[in-house]
Amino acid sequence: MDLINPHYGKENMNLRNKIWHEGFKKGKNKSEHGMTAEMSNWLDQAIDAYWRQRIFEILNQVSSETDLKPLSAWSSLLDEMCGSVQEDRKHICDLVLESAEVPAVVKQWINANSTKM
Repeated sequence: MDLINPHYGKENMNLRNKIWHEGFKKGKNKSEHGMTAEMSNWLDQAIDAYWRQRIFEILNQVSSETDLKPLSAWSSLLDEMCGSVQEDRKHICDLVLESAEVPAVVKQWINANSTKM
């Protein structure tokens, strides 16, 4: 991600995401880049694991609904993942809120701070 993100910039993260989801994951552009279906599958799992690790590193720092310390890191991560596309940012927050692995205090924190993200 550190190699790919600088090519797009915050304002074009939606383009990066669209190229991946609508292109590579659907089997387009693979042959142009020498990527097999197995490679694409592996890379998709690696990207998911990368984001999951980053998300939980931040969310594990939340100690209360009013804890503002992790807010800057969370906003930066959403910027990196979604840029300024509010729909994508909301989707990530919704996934966190729907996860059974996320403690109630973190879900309350997400809800309480959603306007600041």
